[in-house]
Amino acid sequence: MIFVIHYNNLSLKPAKLKKLKKRIKLKTFQTLIDEKGKALNYKQIASRMNEKDNSVKLIIVESLTELAREKKIVEKEKGKFLFKGKRTNLIEGRIEITKWGKGFVPHEDYEEDITVSRKNLKRALHGDIVLLELYRKKNLWAGRVVHVVERRTKTFVGIINKTHNAIFLDADKMGHVSLYIPKGKDMNAEDGVKAVGRITDWPETADSPFGEIIEILGDEGSIRTELDAIHWEFDLPKEFPEKVLNAAKNLSMNLNEKEVQFRKDFRETLTFTIDPEDAKDFDDAISFERLDNGYQIGIHIADVAHYVKEGDILDKEAKVRGTSVYLVDQVIPMLPEELSNVLCSLRPNEDKFCFSVIIRINDSGELYHWEISKTIINSDRRFTYAEAQNIIDAGKGEYTEEISIINSIAMKLREKRLEKGALAFGSEEFKFKLNAYNEPIEIFQKKMDSANYLIEEFMLLANKIVAESIGLKSKKPFVYRIHDKPDPVKIGELQKFVSFLGYDLKTSIEDASRDLNNLLESAKGKPEEKIISQMAIRTMAKAEYSIDNIGHYGLAFEYYSHFTSPIRRYPDLLIHRLLDDYAKRSKTLSAEEIEKRNKHCSLMERRAAEAERASIKYMQAVYMSKFIGKEFEGRVSGLTKWGVYVELSNKCEGMVSFKSMRDDQYYFDEDSFKLIGKRYKETLSMGDEVKVLVVACDALKRHVDLEFIDF
Repeated sequence: MIFVIHYNNLSLKPAKLKKLKKRIKLKTFQTLIDEKGKALNYKQIASRMNEKDNSVKLIIVESLTELAREKKIVEKEKGKFLFKGKRTNLIEGRIEITKWGKGFVPHEDYEEDITVSRKNLKRALHGDIVLLELYRKKNLWAGRVVHVVERRTKTFVGIINKTHNAIFLDADKMGHVSLYIPKGKDMNAEDGVKAVGRITDWPETADSPFGEIIEILGDEGSIRTELDAIHWEFDLPKEFPEKVLNAAKNLSMNLNEKEVQFRKDFRETLTFTIDPEDAKDFDDAISFERLDNGYQIGIHIADVAHYVKEGDILDKEAKVRGTSVYLVDQVIPMLPEELSNVLCSLRPNEDKFCFSVIIRINDSGELYHWEISKTIINSDRRFTYAEAQNIIDAGKGEYTEEISIINSIAMKLREKRLEKGALAFGSEEFKFKLNAYNEPIEIFQKKMDSANYLIEEFMLLANKIVAESIGLKSKKPFVYRIHDKPDPVKIGELQKFVSFLGYDLKTSIEDASRDLNNLLESAKGKPEEKIISQMAIRTMAKAEYSIDNIGHYGLAFEYYSHFTSPIRRYPDLLIHRLLDDYAKRSKTLSAEEIEKRNKHCSLMERRAAEAERASIKYMQAVYMSKFIGKEFEGRVSGLTKWGVYVELSNKCEGMVSFKSMRDDQYYFDEDSFKLIGKRYKETLSMGDEVKVLVVACDALKRHVDLEFIDF
């Protein structure tokens, strides 16, 4: 059958129409699969899909024609189609492909990632959303790509390969294929250089996708080239478009006097900021006043929404970016510098518009009043964390009494939060000191001290109050920061693991937070402390943004949001707008649109975290290359089927491969979480102290190779 399609009722841009067609085609295919061999016409399919629009029905007709041509379905009789294959498990997910061409699809319904062999990838590329047909292989789930739902990655970083008058881009993330570059599309790139290619087409008859070179990065291995490669690898935002920069520059630096009159005025109230030494975007400040029955503390957040309006060019750019990204060598901001570092930054001795949570609290940390209000402030002092910590420790310095009182209240808030079941995971952050050539010359750990906790506790409290103001009162659609309960299976694995270290973790999901905190406290200061903390973190679900509130398990909050960082996080900016809209009872975004942005921001947050980890691992390998041939003491931080991970005394991590362990043949025993020698029965466990030799560093693979000297 040949159908002629006219889309009379759809006024969509070509890109959106193409996306809609893909979605309808997938739903059409899935509907026929679910019918288990029953033949249906397009009207019956539309009915089962609950699609009533005639234009969508025409797309269903077109989808049936395409699926039949692809031999995925058959036309049993005129206009009636069926799926003849046997009923299978089908799932949709994002595929990750290694440089060896093996695919992995993480899925929330399956404990382990679903593996996809090279021959079953079909035309899927790294990052694509795919439909997988599942089957069992050696008691594990494996999959075959049935359909590429959405081509998520269109640019790839690779090496130019010129052979036999043909040009290819060999990109690790493409895995099983190379990008064919037609003549004239290579930017005259030399053979062997690292470059960025973009897919332009993939003809049905071609084994490789066609593309073009859009940027030449430089010689493989140079620090600048590899850092730029990470930028492209994770498809991070580039320079701001000129129109966005101009829009930021055109914003007035003068505060509107009419607007000032509508705001609570805190300009005469003691106010200060506490931030990292190298911070430029001060998006939160604390104000302090004594009352007869306690204190009034203002948690003031830069009112970015006053300048960045829903749907304007600055908002559109911020929404796409979703978050600022913090790489080792640079910050990729969500907003242009004029906004983030100047106009919205709560710099000292400057009048600034804020959105504030104002609390009244006593010495015991008991909150007896709060309100959310638009304000104007003028910060008296900018403290670094180190300066504030010195005042707390020494009991002297500028605003000593006020900072000591605020710190005391913050510690009480923290104690109460932990008593209610908040998890007390410590976080380890590392920073590199770079020279003028971006070479790492020093690595050091960022410490969490009282000054850090002081700010953290008041930000947590503000976020909680904001979420409760909507969740408990208005029940309107909102941006919640949610964190689910831990997986019972993973808790069981943790119980088994810590038992081998001499710890008894008897718990249920209901009591897990309390028992995990007791476990962490028991291990504090001991060699196995970090290992236990890392393993406990792995039992946790990932936090994300959602319109459906399930609470935040890790913080033990029934309601929680992100309100305190609108300069660097889009959800916070969105929350500021929603609060304002709801207060004014003005028209606002639909629940569907809010959830769409929630999902996007969760995805952008994960992308940023992956990129940040990649830049740290790369720089760590570069840093360790100067220690090749040197001995280090360390601790076993991971055991796998291919080797032993060791955290060195300088906090860098490397791996000892089984191949290098020539004194015996070792294997990883999953039941006992130990490495065991087959002949001499020597064992290695997580947390064991070892001595190793740095034998090689492959910065391109972001990997440090070690060998054991003694264990």
